[in-house]
Amino acid sequence: LLITRDLVRSVSILIIACPCALVLARPTAIFAGIGRMAKEGILVKGGTYLEQLGRVDLIAFDKTGTLTQGKPKIAEIITFNNYTEEAVLALAAAGEQNSEHLLATIVVEEAQKRAIAFGQADEFLVKPGLGIEAKYKKKDLFIGNRRLLEEKGINFDPSVQKSLDGINETGQTPIFIASGRQIAGIITVQDEIRPEAAKTIEKLKKIGIKKLTLLTGDNEKVAKQVARQVGIEEINANLLPDGKVRKIKEWQNNGFTVAMIGDGINDAPSLTSADVGIAMGGIGSDIAIETANVIFMADDLSRLVESITIGKKTVKIIKQNILNFGIIFNTLAIIAATSISWVTPVIAAIIHQISSLMVVGNSLRLLAGKMRVIVSDWAKAIGNGVVGLGRNHLNPFWVAHSNFMAKACLAILLIVYCASGITVVSTDQVGVVQRFGKKIVDRLQPGMHLYYPWPIDKITKVQRGLERVEIGFRKIKNLQNKIDQTTGQPVTAYEWELQHRTGEYLLMEDESLVFTGDENFLEMDMVVQYYVKDPSAFLFKIRGFEDTADLVRFFAQSSIREILGQKGTDKILTVDRSEIEKQVVHQLQKELESLGTGISVKGAYLQSVHPPIEVADAFRAVVNAHEEKSMLINLAEAYHNEQIPLAHGKGTQTIKEAESYQVEKLNKAKGEGTRFLEMCEFYKSYPEITSQRLYLEMVEQVLPDMKKFILDAKRNGREELTIFDSKKIKTVIGDIAQEFFSRGRKTNQ
Repeated sequence: LLITRDLVRSVSILIIACPCALVLARPTAIFAGIGRMAKEGILVKGGTYLEQLGRVDLIAFDKTGTLTQGKPKIAEIITFNNYTEEAVLALAAAGEQNSEHLLATIVVEEAQKRAIAFGQADEFLVKPGLGIEAKYKKKDLFIGNRRLLEEKGINFDPSVQKSLDGINETGQTPIFIASGRQIAGIITVQDEIRPEAAKTIEKLKKIGIKKLTLLTGDNEKVAKQVARQVGIEEINANLLPDGKVRKIKEWQNNGFTVAMIGDGINDAPSLTSADVGIAMGGIGSDIAIETANVIFMADDLSRLVESITIGKKTVKIIKQNILNFGIIFNTLAIIAATSISWVTPVIAAIIHQISSLMVVGNSLRLLAGKMRVIVSDWAKAIGNGVVGLGRNHLNPFWVAHSNFMAKACLAILLIVYCASGITVVSTDQVGVVQRFGKKIVDRLQPGMHLYYPWPIDKITKVQRGLERVEIGFRKIKNLQNKIDQTTGQPVTAYEWELQHRTGEYLLMEDESLVFTGDENFLEMDMVVQYYVKDPSAFLFKIRGFEDTADLVRFFAQSSIREILGQKGTDKILTVDRSEIEKQVVHQLQKELESLGTGISVKGAYLQSVHPPIEVADAFRAVVNAHEEKSMLINLAEAYHNEQIPLAHGKGTQTIKEAESYQVEKLNKAKGEGTRFLEMCEFYKSYPEITSQRLYLEMVEQVLPDMKKFILDAKRNGREELTIFDSKKIKTVIGDIAQEFFSRGRKTNQ
């Protein structure tokens, strides 16, 4: 404005110079890259990590569960110092039963499989990267790698060293078991290499990764054997978690951008320290998934190549957006607006929007994915066909009418293109219409509809019927002419075979095995039914039906594990089944709504919940004990119901008897009282007899149990001594009184 004094031109330059394209350069590429990663089943926790993936030039691999399948098996049990295999396995299981490590679970399962009894260890302590130590039967118990035993000062005699050398040659992982200060034995574990590991390493080298290395806590010989099989030249063995972190810091200090891929608890510090932490989501531990920056939803190592490739493309497109469209294009447009008078503010606004759209369009190339490959292949095929056709002698008629034929073909193509706007929605579908990406119709009902052809309008059809997800099992389709390998008989599609191992039933052990709140294992099969309630949310939040089933299965499995983990086995197997199904529906619906998927859960149905086959007999014994307990309780209640009324009856009887006894005693007392009063009246009438009686009774009380003499001086005119028995005194006096009274009655005296 100061130079040209042209306000219109100054406004045009201001509009063009507005840095929208520069501002959009990075976020649009990041969003497109994250979307592309999500399509491939790779979750990225932020754009920074996506860019770091594009700059990675060193990848460190964990061994167990990353380069190997993460399903180790016990290969051999070597014993020392007069210990048997059963004793060694019992020691290992007693110590490892409190550990969450994968190898600990394998040891405990092997002991249970062999029906070996083992006790409970005390003072359990986890030593990360080394193993565990505990107290068992008042002895120190150490279970882990060689470094743990060396730290505790336990010596390796020649026989142990010889066995260890043989184990290292086979590439097996040794677990040392020491009781007290003696090595009781070694349990060797073998894990298989992932089938896609070698090809993945080869592809990583081709796309420009400078350095591939193996970080493991295993011994060097085992690490070398695994590295040799997958094609990794550099190994770093015998590392504790902090050792892995130090190694990563060393590489970073040397200028490398480090990506660490792992799956276990021991890998969490390394995943955090690396520039990009990558977790195998299929088998990875919760802490590894939580600390990682990139998560593979499927247990597939080959996705590492795809993630690195997308990261590199994202960085490349960001640079293109900034340099080509944010700087060069805008600079040329500013020069044009300065020198060309017809670049008005309106034209400047259009040019400005074009630069922004070019940035967005360039970023959206990341979402093209496999479609670009298909189009490229088609283009090559058509080009080859045209070249081959040109080499032949064409018919003169076609040469003469080539212009007409070209117009006819163009007209046909135009008609076909316009006709592509006709869409038929079937009765079990609902459509969503987008115009230039903006939703204009939310629920397109079944029927024939006419809209603008692509790329103006896009119609996406969504199945609206009831769908199902199986958890813990899969139904095998197309069973005709299939033979069961174990029985040699044709597989039938309608049988639910014993133990659910054959027929149309395919057991998914990783999904079916759950851990209850009272620390028991159960095998669970469940079916979840759902349907698409909001087609728009369904389309814009998740990608398609197959991924939808995986998403529903993931959250349903998480919900059922959380719910069963809070309940006891008895209630799960008996009264709480319906309640559990309701809780799964509620929690699953809550999770899906929080993501805005547009999916509604119709129901969750437990097909079967039972103890693992290996412990079914023990559970049956527990059930029998519960039945016996219930029977005894019922007998006690019956006895209680019988004795209480009986006691009430006896109490009532006793009360009645007491009342009758009371009446009897009262009546008797009244009668005796009346008799006494009447006798008193008679005694008053004859005082001499009364005095004589009282005198004799007093003598009897004063001189008890002694012989008494009565001297009668008046009888027959002379003194006379009469001796009588003191016990009969009352009888004699009574007779005298009776005679006296009878005489008195006769004379009315």
